[in-house]
Amino acid sequence: MKTIHNPFITRGYIPDECFCGRVSETQRLAKSLMNGNDVVLFSPRRMGKTGLITHVFEREEIKRSYYTFFVDILHTTSLREFTFFLVKEVFRALQPAGKKGQPSFGVSLGDIQRPEFTLEEIFNYLDNAGKPCLVAIDEFQQIIEYEDGNIEALLRGHIQKMKNCHFVFAGSKRSIMSAMFQSPARPFYKSADPL
Repeated sequence: MKTIHNPFITRGYIPDECFCGRVSETQRLAKSLMNGNDVVLFSPRRMGKTGLITHVFEREEIKRSYYTFFVDILHTTSLREFTFFLVKEVFRALQPAGKKGQPSFGVSLGDIQRPEFTLEEIFNYLDNAGKPCLVAIDEFQQIIEYEDGNIEALLRGHIQKMKNCHFVFAGSKRSIMSAMFQSPARPFYKSADPL
């Protein structure tokens, strides 16, 4: 008996030729980012936010003109862990591919003693990168669970000063994400295009 394999890709990167639908969402997200806007993207879990972001980041005009970074913070519990995941992704993405003998960067969670200063350093690094940067932070609503104080205000303070870096704030808890970006009392109020 012949084995039938599922023709649908259910995890990992979905190549452009297999990415179906979401034409208007792809165009909107790419256009907003290329126009220098930040974007807040919310939908329930397992609805394809990560796939959409990756699809846009893999477009030739994006790959050619931007550095892209994707950080999933769902399982983080503190600013220190958030900073660790961001630093790790930035250095992973910018490390020269296939270059033997190049110095490598190693960082562990224990190396980050003052996350607010490390965060400032990494944002400065991105803001001075050789080309514009696009940073997607998945499950962004997780920052309100941190016990470190008002992380929303800390991040907003850094992000609003950045000239070379734009963000996609993705989240699966619509009510929390809406409150974060649509409430006048919150630091990220109207700071990103909703999608």
